[in-house]
Amino acid sequence: MLWKIGAGSRTMAARTSHHFGYVLIGAIGFALLTQAVPYWRDRMAMADWVSATLSIIPAGEGPPVIGYDYTATRDVEAEWRAFVEDARGNRLSASYLGNGRYRTIRGGYREWSWEAFFEADPGPRVPRVPFRVCVQYYVTAATGVTQDTGPFCSEAFNPMEARP
Repeated sequence: MLWKIGAGSRTMAARTSHHFGYVLIGAIGFALLTQAVPYWRDRMAMADWVSATLSIIPAGEGPPVIGYDYTATRDVEAEWRAFVEDARGNRLSASYLGNGRYRTIRGGYREWSWEAFFEADPGPRVPRVPFRVCVQYYVTAATGVTQDTGPFCSEAFNPMEARP
């Protein structure tokens, strides 16, 4: 009789450990799932996380002014690269780099001096041929997923037609 009581208690302990194992596996699975869903949501996102609208505004004497506005579909940090290219898409300048934090609200239209937009003094030379200004973003979400967006370019601007 004592042997059966001991066997019964061992069986109960085995059942309890199995239940605990199932609960533990379920909790680990849930924790992994809550981490994986945002990661895959970011990975599968088709829309650009950051996009920009650029324009070139004649400034009379001196370099033109750059009109800039951005839209972000999520809060992200990004490295931006700005450059100048001719009307056919050939690069006319090196890339000028910077970092930014972009929020899900529209960035708000802003006009930048030539030097301030490129964060360089004097910045690239203003071409004498029709050109456009472009920006690209290398974006990182909070989940660590990255996305490259752009380039986003202004319309072609002819500096010879803009001079009085």
